[in-house]
Amino acid sequence: MLKKSASIRTRLALWHTLMMALVLAVFALGTYAFVRESLFAQIDARMDANLKLFAKTKHAEVSDLDEMERHSPVLAFSVSENGSPYYMSDGWSTAKLDAAGSAPAIGSWIYTTAQGSIYHLKETTLLIDNRNMRITTAEQSEQIHRGLDRLGLTLIVGYPITLLLSLFGGYFLAGRMLKPLQHITQRARSISAENLNERLLIINPHDELGQLSTILNEAFTRLDDTFKRLNRFTQDAAHELRTPLAVLRSVGEVSLQKSREAEAYREVIGSMLEEVDRLGHLVDGLLTLARADSDQNSAPKQAENLQSLVQEVVDCLLVLAEEKNQSLTFDASKPLVTNIDYDTVRLALMNLIANAIHFTPEGGTIKVRLYESEKSAAIEIVDNGPGIATEHHSHIFERFYRADSSRSQNTGGSGLGLAIAHWAVTANNGQIKLKSIPGQGALFKIILPTVNSN
Repeated sequence: MLKKSASIRTRLALWHTLMMALVLAVFALGTYAFVRESLFAQIDARMDANLKLFAKTKHAEVSDLDEMERHSPVLAFSVSENGSPYYMSDGWSTAKLDAAGSAPAIGSWIYTTAQGSIYHLKETTLLIDNRNMRITTAEQSEQIHRGLDRLGLTLIVGYPITLLLSLFGGYFLAGRMLKPLQHITQRARSISAENLNERLLIINPHDELGQLSTILNEAFTRLDDTFKRLNRFTQDAAHELRTPLAVLRSVGEVSLQKSREAEAYREVIGSMLEEVDRLGHLVDGLLTLARADSDQNSAPKQAENLQSLVQEVVDCLLVLAEEKNQSLTFDASKPLVTNIDYDTVRLALMNLIANAIHFTPEGGTIKVRLYESEKSAAIEIVDNGPGIATEHHSHIFERFYRADSSRSQNTGGSGLGLAIAHWAVTANNGQIKLKSIPGQGALFKIILPTVNSN
């Protein structure tokens, strides 16, 4: 087994050599067997032709066989009757084939004489002048066997040489094939957090290396976007934290410049507590999003009654709407049940409805509606506030993003409410959509899948 610590180039070369060894072994054995059988088949064909000559002639006397020997192409043959020699040709006697013995069951065999000559022999039984005579013919095959020996030696010697050349060739080809991968590795190693905007060069997007480069470029794009969002998030968080801290510092320094009455100190402390409360909301939002990023809020989902959940949130926030003389209503076509995490969906609804109350002017209306749409639960929050311009729709769910930077300052918002709502809905396999026209209010729609009607 190849060691995993070896380089890919080395492993490819070795695997290539192993496969070549198997292929060459099969080829060499197949070639040798094919040549051998072809040559032996030719010898058998000639011996069969010789035997057919005897089958066409009826011999009764030795003189007839002698005449046949002089005028036929059969060089070496013998005739015997009942195991006793009846006639032997000069070629048979010269080659001293008497010791060749009898044929095995298959009727043909190979015999090597004492002088080292190799003969192929074949025999058959013929009826000559009503007498059963055994005819044996022989073909010298020494040259054929020598040729087979040379072929075998050539294959045996050439086998390791070919494998050695295959190893070097495979190592060279593997290097050529992996050279683009080395360029990709070097280029990817040079890309860091400081230059994530750079990308790998893609020569052929359809081959494996091109697909790898494409995937790496997509990963770099995601990392670049993540770093940018993290950097922007850090800057926004620092900015949001700096404002209340500056207010606290300013209020504290002013209050210490001269002695004040107890009532004045209470006002100062109350103002500082308001800023502390704002800091607390901001920190809570940051912690919520941090847990979301680390997937610490992946609570198990279970069947929940959405009507009861939405009604609870509306009742909880009704007091805020009443303070601004707003009309907050809830309408449900029928009870709907879906598999959700109760707390995260409640958090999304709290942020969306509270956001509608904050940005809807006094005396305005906020309508919350629950209904079934294409086997999904749809929750709509509609207000008649100032609305959101179209250019802000694609960014409205980003952290610390504000369509109007002054609005959150006036309402005490941190710019995280919609980002938290978007995460909470997405965590429950849902979608959140926005429809808004400036001056005509806004509509936020939550869609949660897998709904069962009661």
